[in-house]
Amino acid sequence: KPISQGNTNTCWCFCTTSYYESEIYRLTKREIELSEMFAVYHEYIEKAKRFVRERGNSAFAEGSESNAVARMWKMYGIVPEDAYTGLKPGQPFHDHSKMYEELNKYMQSLKISGTWNEDEVVSTVKTIMKSFIGEPPKTVTVDGKQFTPKEYLEKVVRLNLDDYVDVMSLMEKPFYEFVEYEVPDNWWHSKDYYNVPLADWMKAIKSAIRNGYTVCI
Repeated sequence: KPISQGNTNTCWCFCTTSYYESEIYRLTKREIELSEMFAVYHEYIEKAKRFVRERGNSAFAEGSESNAVARMWKMYGIVPEDAYTGLKPGQPFHDHSKMYEELNKYMQSLKISGTWNEDEVVSTVKTIMKSFIGEPPKTVTVDGKQFTPKEYLEKVVRLNLDDYVDVMSLMEKPFYEFVEYEVPDNWWHSKDYYNVPLADWMKAIKSAIRNGYTVCI
């Protein structure tokens, strides 16, 4: 079912999380709702780390790419939606406008102060996010069993994330190779996009739909 991303630029996470939830249902007929904000939270952490390492020469924005979700899950795991919603009590919709404004203001200030201390920066970023969207849990309890986020991914979600690939069609890149999608949202310069001619791209989508697979475009 459609879920609102509210006033955030996190479509990359909402659509991809929905895709994986659909895959879980397709493969196992289990309906599981997963936390979008868990991946968003850790994505900001990784953006902050790269921003420091690149001395500010790295994008720090709300946007990202679909394969960032699998990347964050592999690094940090995942939790159920009800374990970490990122919403305060009584808050009906997500609104990251003030949080991002404060985060970005802090990150840009590093260029002036030259305070490139990664631990200090990550700690400050976590403190800012905590005041707006809370702090992700270190463990979750499901059916009476306690799991870390990585254990939850492995033992409950049970998706092999390496089974999935991002396919695109760009004439300026060589076909039938994994290449970089050169847009600001690909802030970590991922080269995991398999580039094919447009006809093959359309054929792959039609074939997937015809055979009952989930498609995320």
